[in-house]
Amino acid sequence: MSVVVLLLGADLGQAAQTFKQATESINQTIGAVTQKSSLYISPPWGFESDTVFTNQVLIIETELLPEELLRETQVIEIELGRTAKTQTNSYESRFIDIDILFYDQLVMSTSNLIIPHPKIPERRFTLLPLFELIPNFVHPEHNKTIAELTEQCSDPSEVNLI
Repeated sequence: MSVVVLLLGADLGQAAQTFKQATESINQTIGAVTQKSSLYISPPWGFESDTVFTNQVLIIETELLPEELLRETQVIEIELGRTAKTQTNSYESRFIDIDILFYDQLVMSTSNLIIPHPKIPERRFTLLPLFELIPNFVHPEHNKTIAELTEQCSDPSEVNLI
């Protein structure tokens, strides 16, 4: 059994309800959700929009391999209204996004999947819910705890609990 950390994000629709549905689908098709962070809101990151983002971190236990996990999260995204994943380096509004942040202590990079997620240290909206759940977890590439990464993050975005 592997321990996986996921980040849910959305700025369209009713994010709290969408996250509830996503969590139920994850429990049914991917593995047991063992922890959930609070909901956090923040401005869009990497693009302009009039909407705010809601984010939540989930910790799950799964028997799926990383590529299988990616496929299943993408199925859930589509079921909950996500259109095609962004294929460029730009970001856009979405009903749901499920990012794989960590998979045990695995470090891997393929054309489809990079674990740990490469943007973790740059994003306060990711670090704060991680800090809530696993402040002492050591990032396998940066060799720093989530608490240390949070303290060192230069992202000026205001991130608040809902």
